[in-house]
Amino acid sequence: MFTLAHFGTIDLQSLEEYYEVEIAINDNLVLIDLNFEEETLAPESMQMVQHMIQNLAAIDSENRAYLYDTFHNNEEDAVSFYLQHHLDNLAADDLATLVNPAISTAEQAAQLLTKMHAVQISFYPEGEEIIAVFDYSIGEEFTNYLLVVGRNPQNDICYLSLES
Repeated sequence: MFTLAHFGTIDLQSLEEYYEVEIAINDNLVLIDLNFEEETLAPESMQMVQHMIQNLAAIDSENRAYLYDTFHNNEEDAVSFYLQHHLDNLAADDLATLVNPAISTAEQAAQLLTKMHAVQISFYPEGEEIIAVFDYSIGEEFTNYLLVVGRNPQNDICYLSLES
C-alpha cells in the first residue's frame, strides 16, 4: 500500500490502469492522473511522483517561468507559435476577454502568456525518460491546443511541445 496526496491509498500490488483527481493549483482546477502499464510497482518508483505531487504549485511556477523564458529568448518556438496562432485565430470578442486589444501585438502575446495555466498533469511512474506531463492552455473554452512540458524522473524539464 502507498499513500499518495490527493489520491489516498493505492495498492501497488494490484494497480488499476488509470487514476484521476481534480485539485486546485494556483487558483485553477487541474485534472491529475496516474497511468500504469503494469499491475504492480515497487514503492521506490512512486517516490518521485509523491515528491512532485507534494510540490505541484512550485513545479507549476517553474514550468510557467520556463514558458516565459522560452518566449522571451527565442523567436521561433512552440510558445511563440501558440500565442501567435491564438492572436490570429480567436474571435475578436474572445480575444478581448484575454488581452487588451488596444496594445501592440507583441504586448498582446506577452499578456496572453500570463493567461496560461495548467489544465492537466499526467504522471507515468514507470517512465524512464518522462515521469510527468504538464498541459498548459489559455483556457479550454478558447482552444484545444496545449503547450506541453515534460519532466524526467530527476524532475528536470526535458521537453516542450505544442499539441492538440
